[in-house]
Amino acid sequence: MSIRFRKFKHGGSYQVYFNYEDCGLKKRYSKGGFKTKREAQAHETEMKNEILKNGKPKPKEKKTLNEVYKEFMEVAHMEYQYNSIRTFKYSHKHFKDNIGKMYIDEIRYSHLQSFFESRKNYGIEQNKNIRKTLNATFKHARRSEYITTDPLRDIKIKGIEKHQEKHVISEADYHRIKDELKNYNDFKHDSFSIAVSLAYLQGLRLSEICALEKKDIDLDKMTININKKMNYKSLRKKDVSVSHEMKSKNSKAVLPISNELANILKEWYQINPYEKIICYEDGNYMQPEIMTNTIRQVFKKLGIKGRFHDLRHSFISNGEAKGITMMVMKDLARHSSINTTANIYTHIEESRKREAIEIISNEKCVAKVSQVDKKIKTLA
Repeated sequence: MSIRFRKFKHGGSYQVYFNYEDCGLKKRYSKGGFKTKREAQAHETEMKNEILKNGKPKPKEKKTLNEVYKEFMEVAHMEYQYNSIRTFKYSHKHFKDNIGKMYIDEIRYSHLQSFFESRKNYGIEQNKNIRKTLNATFKHARRSEYITTDPLRDIKIKGIEKHQEKHVISEADYHRIKDELKNYNDFKHDSFSIAVSLAYLQGLRLSEICALEKKDIDLDKMTININKKMNYKSLRKKDVSVSHEMKSKNSKAVLPISNELANILKEWYQINPYEKIICYEDGNYMQPEIMTNTIRQVFKKLGIKGRFHDLRHSFISNGEAKGITMMVMKDLARHSSINTTANIYTHIEESRKREAIEIISNEKCVAKVSQVDKKIKTLA
């Protein structure tokens, strides 16, 4: 067989490969990246006819990095999830007018290192995403045999650390948020309130909350089956979809739920007749960005610092504060690495140190005022 199927994580592509002789020397031809077997067979026939006619296949067309990136994106869905593909699209604009115009087989380590060196004053996360996009593109290029080595290997990237400050939502503030949403007295804001509870009491991500269905929750066994998420970022309402491809394999889990959350859901089921737990009054999926915008306004009105994702962060923080071990919280939060959980625990500890130093400082101030008062009384 001179055609084979190369399997990827979510599909695959066909590759043509065969041996031939050129002036008595044995050589091998191969080219991959074909979406269908028919395309691969057509290419095989074309190349073998070319060899019969000219004694060797025609030279491979030289392609720029931009052209190979475009070719890769046509098959990216077979191997990568929606969020990764979205990252690739956003990252491409940062190199398309630079190294993107170079022929891919002429790109060397020095070109890439120089490119990333020129971006050292940009955000480190943005630069990591660009490297991720280039890595996927070069991987496709190697499979298609446009290149034989990886010029991205050993590349060092720099950038500015831009950490979004995390905030812990107190239990009192959680109830204030719920009360404020209920004041609207309509189905939509009641749905928002349920989303807040699922994040704060169960630690669910927004994309998981919006994809949740009643069949995913067993109120008799007191469990929740987290098995899908909503793809919504940068999409119009009609293009929003639900996928069973999660952030990581750890994201899927069946976990226990608390009595408090179970009671909240039981009450909600009396109002919400639809299978979707978070939805509009007509039963259609809720657009997450509309919900987060409303909740951001509620936070601002109540003087609460943070954003929707801080509700999930607070779930982990509350577990730490109540003595739950880091490993148990890792499983409940469904982190892919214990390091992620450890980073949050470290952040909590740093916050406590800041609070402690403020308390100590204030106590010193109180002591000084007390001493001054005593002196005044003595003078009197």
